[in-house]
Amino acid sequence: MDLYAASVLAAVGHARIPTADTDGVRVFLPSTQRRQIKAAQAFGRTAEVRGARVFDEELRQAPGRFLMLFRPSMARDLERAGCLDGAQLVWSMWSGYLDRDERLRSFLDAHSIPLLVAHASGHARPDDLRALIDASQPGRVVPIHTNDPEACRGLGANVDLRRDGEWWDV
Repeated sequence: MDLYAASVLAAVGHARIPTADTDGVRVFLPSTQRRQIKAAQAFGRTAEVRGARVFDEELRQAPGRFLMLFRPSMARDLERAGCLDGAQLVWSMWSGYLDRDERLRSFLDAHSIPLLVAHASGHARPDDLRALIDASQPGRVVPIHTNDPEACRGLGANVDLRRDGEWWDV
């Protein structure tokens, strides 16, 4: 996983959710996240996953050992690491996003990376979100992946709106 996923999963704090401390889980730090860490001087974030880090050399030497959470922003990092021979991509989001991403399609074509579409995402209705919040009683609710963040204020008093790309301590 990347540092963002590691941070989110650690924040969940549930024993059955894998984290960077889980055996076999490793953390890859793509250049986009490294730049964010440097700009924010948030070096403690990388220190938290230091023992789980995976670097280019290891990916290059044994790419078949890894199943990686992939974001298109990581494409150039993996290209530079030289670990794409034999790679495959499972696309679990709505295929329309893929259709709109010519750069990703070109990247996959350039490296002969086969693509399997297995849609697994979805969107929750406001009533379902309210039911989840009522059932779980979280201390804070941070809406993500929404076209209308302001509308989420109606989900409860503990809604904490954040800007896309903003880092904050949990």
